[in-house]
Amino acid sequence: MNNRFFLIGFSLFCLVATSHCASPKPVEKSIESERDGSKEQETTTFNLGLEHLEKEHYQAAIIEFDKLLSENPQSEFELVALFNKASALEGLGKCEEAAELYRQIVRITGTKYQHIKAQSLFRLSYCFECLGQTRKQIASLKDAFKRKGNLPEEVGQAELPARLAAAYASLGNLKLAEKYFALAQKGLKASYSEKRNQNIRKNLLARTLFFMGRTQPKWPSSTHQAEAYMGSLKYLQGYLLKSAEMGSPEWSPRSAKNLIEAYEFVWKLLAQAPPFAENPKKDKPAINSGAEDKELALHHQKKWQGRLALKAFENIQTLKNMRFPDANESQEVKGIFLEIDRQEKKLQAFLTELAPNNELTPTAQRKEGLLREGRIQSSPSILEKKS
Repeated sequence: MNNRFFLIGFSLFCLVATSHCASPKPVEKSIESERDGSKEQETTTFNLGLEHLEKEHYQAAIIEFDKLLSENPQSEFELVALFNKASALEGLGKCEEAAELYRQIVRITGTKYQHIKAQSLFRLSYCFECLGQTRKQIASLKDAFKRKGNLPEEVGQAELPARLAAAYASLGNLKLAEKYFALAQKGLKASYSEKRNQNIRKNLLARTLFFMGRTQPKWPSSTHQAEAYMGSLKYLQGYLLKSAEMGSPEWSPRSAKNLIEAYEFVWKLLAQAPPFAENPKKDKPAINSGAEDKELALHHQKKWQGRLALKAFENIQTLKNMRFPDANESQEVKGIFLEIDRQEKKLQAFLTELAPNNELTPTAQRKEGLLREGRIQSSPSILEKKS
């Protein structure tokens, strides 16, 4: 979680509550001068919720926003309180509950408050990503993309197309992934070309790059999803590396940490390779439980491990080619590549060990041939036994 939710929350409140919202103090004075004690209490509750959200005290934030919604559900705070409650639920990892709130906001906004609607659709896409529902994630991102004019410039021009590129890559649609990747690159340059203050520009750029590349690994429900994870990482890792290279005290360390964790997750996948024989619909046809069949299942398992490890190894080569040569390279970047070098050697050893141990016995080879021809081995039926 990050203070982006706090900033979004305040800006959305401004859109709902008033048309003049240059800073927090004028808004607070305006509200306090025009409302009675009850309204002042609402403002206090709202601000307390935002304070908890900014400090990542998510449960405490939810309590305050729930209090606000229950005491006066029809107030001008309703939409932004719902939005910030959803943000807090995201922070707690309750993606399904957060998604339902974002959907509720999209429904009740109608044609009004398009900024809130666009933000909700964008955050909804992250919930779907968290839930592993990639097609719904893409649908939500495309809906938000239609409303990108109502999003912060760096989000609409860079972060949003970058997330679309990664989502399409995870489905194996490299043509659309490349299309949105190019849009993200173009949008990133356009978004920051006008930022003249170098320090502000560096911090904002590092933050945007972090959100463009952030990975949120979830345990896959199929081997395809696991391999697709490596496909999306190919696109996302470059943004995380660039963010780390920016030297932002806040965002560069987070990007470096996220990138290292992305490769650590690969080893969790390799250590828990899926049992093909128990998942016939998604991976391979079901096979008998004899010794050769167990051998065949293990053979497919090791082949999958090899494919995944090879993709990880290739991604590392791509990442190393992205490294910007700099005599004054930051500790974050040095730390990334020390770990990446270690991962590379580990993958090389894993692939070397895997290769000679993946040969089938003659009987298992025959069964493998039958499976490739589409003939599934199974126990004989009653009629076959009688004949």
